[in-house]
Amino acid sequence: MTSAWIGDIDGFSEFQKQFHELIRKKQPEKESLTQAFSRVIENPNIPTIADFQVSTITETGPYGDRFFRYFEKFTLTLGRSQTITLKPHENSSSNENHSIANSHIINWGSAADGSYGVCYFVSVTPVINAIAYYFAHGNFGVLFCPKLSFEGIVIRNMDNIKFLEFIKSKYNIPLRGFMLRDNSAVQLIDMRFPAKT
Repeated sequence: MTSAWIGDIDGFSEFQKQFHELIRKKQPEKESLTQAFSRVIENPNIPTIADFQVSTITETGPYGDRFFRYFEKFTLTLGRSQTITLKPHENSSSNENHSIANSHIINWGSAADGSYGVCYFVSVTPVINAIAYYFAHGNFGVLFCPKLSFEGIVIRNMDNIKFLEFIKSKYNIPLRGFMLRDNSAVQLIDMRFPAKT
């Protein structure tokens, strides 16, 4: 066999095209892989590939065993624009690096203005592979764990912490990831340890 791929050949061909174009522009390989895959997902001419991009990484377990796990992340799409004006500190000269005299907090927006954030929470054990998508602006999430079900388990009407606590309590799966906090901050949380918010 000279070549193989998983999934749709049109999607794979578009991925290859995008990836090699990014590599030619001297982007790092990891960044090129991620960006090329995102472009395929967003391409309306390839209807068989859509939804969420999930990355995996390889880790070494406590006994030297290698396993893969999903990679945690947080994505945010703002439904409206924000204008921010930053001014240099009064005491800085034109030849210095400018320090910012004032700051502006960028908030996560709301469902009403079309904003949405997705927290990717992942299991951190080689025993159970699981990933949960939490939709921060909708107060619900979906747990994917093949050992429990081949369908997503929808969990409604819970904030970040309650969602994670529910999964740990009901399914004994501690998850880790970046959660939305205070409508303007993101916090790394690991449910193997007591939650600190």
